[in-house]
Amino acid sequence: MKFSYFVSAFLATLVVASPRDDHRAQVAANRVQEVAQRSNVYELSPRVDVPNEDTDEYKAASKAHTPLVNGNFYWFWLQWPRDPIGDGDGESAAEIKALRDALGFNHVGVVVGQIKETPKGKGKNAVLKRDFVAELHHMIEIKDTDKTGIIQRNYGWKKDSDKVLVWGGETTSSKAAAAKKFAKAWTDVEAQKTYNVKTNNCDTFAKAVKGKL
Repeated sequence: MKFSYFVSAFLATLVVASPRDDHRAQVAANRVQEVAQRSNVYELSPRVDVPNEDTDEYKAASKAHTPLVNGNFYWFWLQWPRDPIGDGDGESAAEIKALRDALGFNHVGVVVGQIKETPKGKGKNAVLKRDFVAELHHMIEIKDTDKTGIIQRNYGWKKDSDKVLVWGGETTSSKAAAAKKFAKAWTDVEAQKTYNVKTNNCDTFAKAVKGKL
């Protein structure tokens, strides 16, 4: 059935159903006509697909979870399947082995960030840049001591390509900020200043940060 026929039929029912209310019928007719005109415009306007230009960080995030919505905040676990841990970590081989036996991997942190889509270029050169702008929070044992240290840095795929990003969940800007503040203050608590492979390790810290998200 053609849309124009539907419009005519609909207008006819309005006239029959409300013969005394010409003004309301006319308003309804105008609205239907407007919808019809818009429909014709959309049908005549071909959709132009703009190719995506994805950063390595976005690719890693989308591999762990889809869909990713522009502007939304997400968090992930970042797992180290093997050593070295890096970022100044001084855990002994025995401590790393103990963690691997308990967790199934050597080390873990939390990545929190936002999906950002930005149009670039014009015409044939137009692309949609998609990025995952995020921070990594993880706890280390400071080298040659038994003290804990908190690392907060930008999540960058070139530096973190040997690690595994695992889906955590969706969060918000305010929760991301609260988690960052909480992580930074971890070593302000006396009991959390000293590293313990069973009770105050990278996993203990990561799960506590996750609780704020």
